[in-house]
Amino acid sequence: MGTNNQIILSILTAIIVLSQFLQCKDKAKVSDEAKPAGITAVLLFTVGDVSAEQKKLTAGEIITESEVVKLGKKATCDLQIRESEAEVIIRLKAESEFQLHSKKVGDARNMQGFVKAGNVLFNVQKN
Repeated sequence: MGTNNQIILSILTAIIVLSQFLQCKDKAKVSDEAKPAGITAVLLFTVGDVSAEQKKLTAGEIITESEVVKLGKKATCDLQIRESEAEVIIRLKAESEFQLHSKKVGDARNMQGFVKAGNVLFNVQKN
């Protein structure tokens, strides 16, 4: 009788673990659907004072269209556009201000970048 109980307990444990795993996948789908509708970028690295909307930014953070990224003296950062099939890297130099913007044209979304101050370099890889 003890062996049967262990088998049943093992099966129940496996079912619980599997159901928890499936719930995590469902939550990931919800967060993907909650993405902003426009263009976004991820900060690949930052050096010096890099901020948006009075908040200091660090590598890994997501920038949306509504945010103006501002760099202080001796600062630099790289942004990578997330919604592009081609790899698009934008390097912001010291004392720059930059904002992403997009425009929907048919089914496509065109990316625009506004350089409000300073210097910005774009590196676009072919598909």
